[in-house]
Amino acid sequence: MRTKVKGFTLLELIIALILFSIIVLAFTNFELFGRYQLISSDRRAKLQNEVSRLIDHVSKHIIEAAQGQGSALMGPGNVVSITTPANRVQLSYYADVPASGATLADGVGDTWRSYRFYNSGAAAANRNQVQYCSQCNNSNCGTCTGGWAIIAQRIATFTPTPNPLTSNSVNINTAACWDAVTTPFPGNQDNPCVSMQATITLPSVAIN
Repeated sequence: MRTKVKGFTLLELIIALILFSIIVLAFTNFELFGRYQLISSDRRAKLQNEVSRLIDHVSKHIIEAAQGQGSALMGPGNVVSITTPANRVQLSYYADVPASGATLADGVGDTWRSYRFYNSGAAAANRNQVQYCSQCNNSNCGTCTGGWAIIAQRIATFTPTPNPLTSNSVNINTAACWDAVTTPFPGNQDNPCVSMQATITLPSVAIN
């Protein structure tokens, strides 16, 4: 007498396999989504730090622009210069630096200092960077003593403009993208971007 052995039919096995595949696919997608969100958040945080460091650097240094110089140091001339040569933006200021044993506004030890931003059209070595020179030979900073220092990278835009409401402040608008070359601001989830704006008040200077 034969004993009947209960088993699964081919249809039941196929259904079970399909259900198992759906569950595995759902867990895989959930993990990938979580990892994607983590990477995107990490990139955004790094960009936020990059932009914050840039704004902080400009804010701390540009207030050196001829503090208290009145008309004795440079007369009616501008002490802040904003120019836009090919593929870059340049923000220069005449720093009123106290020399050894001297005071501010005496013209001793004072120098031009400059920021320059290279956009996506610039040479690869400088592209999407903001660089700083602490001692320039003139407002164009044709010669930088000590060399240019990179203070920010992945910068998509850097736009300094005179504040139209006051005569002694500068608006700084800047944005950074994880891939600032191929994807323009405001970016996307795979290539996040962040932006920041600041108004820097200068101590009674003339702005070009």
